[in-house]
Amino acid sequence: MGLDVLNKGHNRTLGDIVALFWAAKLYILGFLLVLCALCALWLMGQPNYYRASMLIGPVEPLFSAADKALYEAQDAQSSTPLYQMKRRDSTIEFQQFLKTMRGESVAKAVIANAQGVLPYFETEQDKVFPWRKRYGFDGAYSEALQLSAILKDRVNIQPDGLTPFYQVSILMRERALAPQLLAALYDLSDDQLRAQAMQTVTGHIAYLKQRMEAERSRDYRKLLASLILQEEYSLMALQAEGAFAAQIIEQPHVSPYVVWPKPFIVMFAAALISFMLGSILYSYVAGIKQRKA
Repeated sequence: MGLDVLNKGHNRTLGDIVALFWAAKLYILGFLLVLCALCALWLMGQPNYYRASMLIGPVEPLFSAADKALYEAQDAQSSTPLYQMKRRDSTIEFQQFLKTMRGESVAKAVIANAQGVLPYFETEQDKVFPWRKRYGFDGAYSEALQLSAILKDRVNIQPDGLTPFYQVSILMRERALAPQLLAALYDLSDDQLRAQAMQTVTGHIAYLKQRMEAERSRDYRKLLASLILQEEYSLMALQAEGAFAAQIIEQPHVSPYVVWPKPFIVMFAAALISFMLGSILYSYVAGIKQRKA
């Protein structure tokens, strides 16, 4: 039966393939037993990985579009464009937040504030080959640069469907450390962007005050005073508590089940390989027997 299937070449039907598998059943069974035993040993050496995730989104604008008419009327009376000055582009700031989260500056702050993060990744084993270390860096790289490269490799940032939110996740063995790392990435990234914005506004205020001291024109000094008032209001808004560039929609949490390894997928792959190798070996042996006959 098996020889008839082999002789059909490219004209085999689905029934012919099933017949080939049945003829090669002993070879397939042999490969299946060996591969399943090897996979079981491999799975026993694999550490369990859990997924930690959080949902973040851009902060709400300081003023909504519905408030525009009211504040523009106040602007006309005070001759100061407060509405235009107060309105920040939260979308751009949120995109900056997503880029900053895995950057070198945040990684440096994580090392300083979360002592166990870098040692964890340094001792982490490879997912496929558990006898190897997962990461190995040249000594010329700084710790912050190493951790930044690891975060870019491990921290996954994906849009949450059609919403403006983003899902931030990471796979780690340490169930307690994973949500702490995500929380640290959020806090440190938001704080750094706020500090940068405050530094920029403070520089603007210092420059405007310097120009005002040197200016003698009354009208120009009035204009400078208006600009200083705007910048001081911006600084006051930046100093307020709360989220600056991004807000947490769903707090960091860990999956209650093991994400990796997946025994079913591993064993299913072993079965497919067994069918393939068993059929190939049977075809090879049957072909030799056919030529000898």
